[in-house]
Amino acid sequence: MANEKRNCYLWKMDGYRRRRKAKAEVPTDVSVLLQGVLGQSLLGEGMDAYRLAEGWATIVGARMVQYLQFVEIQGDMLVLRAASAPWKSEANLQKKAIIGACNAHLGKARLRDIRFV
Repeated sequence: MANEKRNCYLWKMDGYRRRRKAKAEVPTDVSVLLQGVLGQSLLGEGMDAYRLAEGWATIVGARMVQYLQFVEIQGDMLVLRAASAPWKSEANLQKKAIIGACNAHLGKARLRDIRFV
C-alpha cells in the first residue's frame, strides 16, 4: 500500500499532489520515425561518412585512392590524409572536383571545404 501511494503521488513541500496521467498519442508510421532518426545530425553525419568511405575509390579514382585517404567529416569539412606533400598539393589543386564528386555521391550539398592532416 505504501509503494502504491508513493508511485501515485509526488512529494511537494506542503504535502502530496496527484500526478497527471500521460495522454496516449496517435500511433506513428515507422517510416516517419526512421526519417526523423536518420535526419538527426549525429546519425546523419555518421551515415554520410560511411557512404563516403565505402565509395572512396569511385569518388577520387583508382590513381588517387592509393595516395589520398578519407579520414572523417567535421561539420561541412572533409578531412583527408595525403601520403606525401606532392599528393597533398595535387589534391589541393583538385579540391573543387573532389568536393563536387563527394556531394554528388551523397546526393546533397553537404561538404564545402577540405582539410588535410
